[in-house]
Amino acid sequence: MKILILEDEKTIRNALRFALKKAGHDVQEYENPLKAAEMFDKTRFDLLIVDLMLPHLPGYEFISMLQSRRQLVPTIVLTSHPETARELIDFEALNDIRLEIISKDLPFRTIIERIQHFLMPIYTK
Repeated sequence: MKILILEDEKTIRNALRFALKKAGHDVQEYENPLKAAEMFDKTRFDLLIVDLMLPHLPGYEFISMLQSRRQLVPTIVLTSHPETARELIDFEALNDIRLEIISKDLPFRTIIERIQHFLMPIYTK
């Protein structure tokens, strides 16, 4: 599975990349949303993992941008503020994709388990 990680915290980005590559996924990682958007123009991804609060372009705006370009894929939003994510993301407009919010405050192992669980229906397509 081809996964794009958009996360400005290097430690989290590296840990996600390591765990997902170890699970056999093809992972590309970015801290800059504009560079990630360029990659979406060139490559088809099966999953987007995006931080809600990014410099330059917040994660929720990145998701809206992909939606306007018809490039949406199943998406996991990582955030330290899950309630804020629910307020900022227009779920009705995104009803044609799978979207899940995962708190960064969870133990890392739990975050990886939630990502793997989210991926299960994608594998069976």
